Amino acid sequence: MKRVYITTFLTCIAMLGLAFGIRHLFHFHEALSSVTVGFIYEGDESAPYTYNFSRAEISLQEELQDSVTILTKSNVSDDDVEETLNELSLKDCNIIFTNTHSEKFVELAPSYPDIQICQISDMENPPAEHPENYHTFNGRLF
Repeated sequence: MKRVYITTFLTCIAMLGLAFGIRHLFHFHEALSSVTVGFIYEGDESAPYTYNFSRAEISLQEELQDSVTILTKSNVSDDDVEETLNELSLKDCNIIFTNTHSEKFVELAPSYPDIQICQISDMENPPAEHPENYHTFNGRLF
């Protein structure tokens, strides 16, 4: 049980780090007045794993206020990944964070070159080569 709490805490810290990283990106590119960020969740906020991601989402909104639009999709199954990516692209998402374990994101990333796709990295076989707009992240686990 202690391991679950540590993992959850570290995931939350990683997401907050990403939120503050995006904030610094805004200061670097002042011409960019607003960004649309999508969050794709494997579950919903009732699961501790997704709950921590949603806390980072809330922190991002509080920090950037009117400079960010956040779109959230919960309970996205492997079969729904392509449809969800398409829907978020039609809403002009600039960056998407996902906590799903689907390998479809790396396969579909080239179809969405204007969107930065950031996926939690705990795949069994992460791709050695990947599209430029595909990124992985993970907190440290001890």
